Amino acid sequence: MKWSGLAKSVHETITVHALAAKRDRIVLALSGGLDSVVLLHLMLELQPAWEWELILGHIDHGLRPAADPGESAFCRGLAERYGLQYLEEKLALGGKSGIVSEALARDQRYAVFEKWASASAADVLMTGHHAGDQAETVLYRMLTGAGIAGLSGIPRKRGIYRRPLLDIPRSELLRYAAEHDLKYCEDSSNRDQRYFRNRIRHRLLPFLEELGFRNAESALAASAASLENAVESLAHYTQMLKEEALIEEDSRQRLDLIPFRKAAPAAQRMLLREFFKKHLSRKQAEQLQRFALSAESGSTLRMQDRHFMKDRDVLICDRRIEKTECRELLCRAGVVVHTALGDLKVQQIKAIGKGDFKISRHCACFSPELLGKTLLLRSWKAGDRMRLFGRGGEKKVSDILKDEKIPATQKPYYPLLLFEDTVLWIPGVKRSGQFLLKKEHDEAVMITYTKPSVLTRRKQ
Repeated sequence: MKWSGLAKSVHETITVHALAAKRDRIVLALSGGLDSVVLLHLMLELQPAWEWELILGHIDHGLRPAADPGESAFCRGLAERYGLQYLEEKLALGGKSGIVSEALARDQRYAVFEKWASASAADVLMTGHHAGDQAETVLYRMLTGAGIAGLSGIPRKRGIYRRPLLDIPRSELLRYAAEHDLKYCEDSSNRDQRYFRNRIRHRLLPFLEELGFRNAESALAASAASLENAVESLAHYTQMLKEEALIEEDSRQRLDLIPFRKAAPAAQRMLLREFFKKHLSRKQAEQLQRFALSAESGSTLRMQDRHFMKDRDVLICDRRIEKTECRELLCRAGVVVHTALGDLKVQQIKAIGKGDFKISRHCACFSPELLGKTLLLRSWKAGDRMRLFGRGGEKKVSDILKDEKIPATQKPYYPLLLFEDTVLWIPGVKRSGQFLLKKEHDEAVMITYTKPSVLTRRKQ
């Protein structure tokens, strides 16, 4: 089968990068311009061998009343000439200044592409982006401080989208169109230098050629392709790291920091973005990276709507930033309260001996003077202190929890029982020196605590 030189090149690109399969249903985005018309004819050259089902889709952006109807008619004519199914949609972008955000136009355009692909059950949607488009994208992102993923430019393959012309400079497309006597539409908006990309196309790239960079367009596209390969390799490595280090739980994720520390810094940041599950700026990714690597055990960090906790060699991300749980209760016999922090039961019992006797870690006895007092059950917060029983003095609750080997992951949920801002008891851990039983007391107030599953203690 005899193909043109450019068709052979595109055939190799599609094969090597698996951009399409035999007998695929392909929607081809047709603007009527040089790139999409050349892509259409290249696909028609290759179609007999690949047995593709081609569908043409044209979008009228509604921004050029004098030219848009003619371009739409031109695209419809191509579909009729080649006997291809044709899709068309008109957007209403508006814009009082005569200029519309490139991001808005792109978002609406791709929303239409998604609709077409779904409605036609397409396997692939192809666009005519070429090396010139890639060069403009790379320069734009370079000048706006993009990272390695951004500098890889327009992806050749992502989801259903395929761009088989990314390595082809515009000069080759022009040559192909001339050799095959192809007619196409010139989009006047491509010369409008109010658009940043057009200034790159018509001023910066020609200036680079004047400086001696004769193949700047192709060189930038080649660099983008190399970076895309690097990003793919990094993503593959990061996926392996993710499988080793990341553990999903109900509302949390756990990151094992032992393999994480051994990874390359770029892979660490990529994994943290996966860990975060939302967009992270470079500055935020670096901040979280420093926290994971350098923060002391027990440290916490809040970022957007995530709560991060460092616990020795584990970083925990809680996707629910809980409000401080707070529940008042009147201390009297028979009172039972149920909270997210656990359950409390108050009983009045006969004193069986002097001093502070214990039944279990989750049971504490207080003097009868506590009866009738309003108590508060709430979660631990930074700065809480407790007067120690039997030793005198005060100690930070956070230090008590640390001494008792309570994991940092449990601290934000750990309950405290207070009276008038004084910590009486850390259920399951320690009680204070307040409201102690004395030998003259015949009765005692016994408070029993039942913990929720989140407060399961670490095995000693």
